[in-house]
Amino acid sequence: MGITFEKLSAIDANCLTNEQRAFCNQQGFASKYKREVVDNEIGCALSHQQNGSKWWLKLYRMR
Repeated sequence: MGITFEKLSAIDANCLTNEQRAFCNQQGFASKYKREVVDNEIGCALSHQQNGSKWWLKLYRMR
């Protein structure tokens, strides 16, 4: 098919530091969604933040 891809690193939610947990506004999340945020969601958000600039730059260059 000729599809190219790039494997990006991600944050392991099982190994979050207190600093990484502090990235998330946990009180704001709980207020909005009526539940506590879980480590997997924090890890996912951090992974998107970490890799986001790479993806946006690639999408911009593809135009």
